Amino acid sequence: MVQFTCIGYTAMRRRPLWEDLMKGMRRLYNDNLTTENQEQSTLLRLPGELRTAIYEYALGGQDITIRKHLKTYQCKAFKISYYVGPLNHVNHVIDIDGDEWSYSDDVSLLLALQRTCRQIYQETTGMWFALNTFQGRADAIPAFITHPNTKIQHIQSVRLRFNAVTRQRGVPRVPVILTSDLHDALVSLRLLERLKKISIVLPRSERPERDTEEAILAEMRRVLELEREGTRVQITLEFFDR
Repeated sequence: MVQFTCIGYTAMRRRPLWEDLMKGMRRLYNDNLTTENQEQSTLLRLPGELRTAIYEYALGGQDITIRKHLKTYQCKAFKISYYVGPLNHVNHVIDIDGDEWSYSDDVSLLLALQRTCRQIYQETTGMWFALNTFQGRADAIPAFITHPNTKIQHIQSVRLRFNAVTRQRGVPRVPVILTSDLHDALVSLRLLERLKKISIVLPRSERPERDTEEAILAEMRRVLELEREGTRVQITLEFFDR
């Protein structure tokens, strides 16, 4: 039975028989297709350990760049979102606009394996997030990991880019005071329960002395693990030339 409500009145109508027939036929077709794939697919007939090794090789080992700086042009017929930021061309990009994601072609190719059949999708769920490093600027990564997609929880490695990590200039004082954007990014990373590695990328001109670097890393661990008892996350500093 199907229920309709209009202006305070509720009416019941029997679902057409053809709708039930079509739903049953689709279910039967999908079940038959799954059985056929399991019996005839060379990949699915391999032992599970070999399939996992193939999935890891096909899906992992990439740096996925997250970009948030999108501008939108919209009219009645269509909407165009485009990136506004440094004009460096990178591969494996996800552009985020609120809750909407758009993938570069190479990311779509990486994810194509998961769309081949139901069994492969189930076996690789979360694997793409776990096997790759997600990188971006301070505002992009927090916006990405707070997306309602539950597979984000599988992320194990992130790389964040900042212009500075402390508020102090010259000789940093002790205790170290982190910049607000770095502090907020570390707080947001607490949501990733499987996180194992964080790389903070800085200009080489911001490279601190050895003692100061250790104090900065200790402060970042304190902020990150405030609510992560028993979990140890590796944090490293990387440097680049402007």
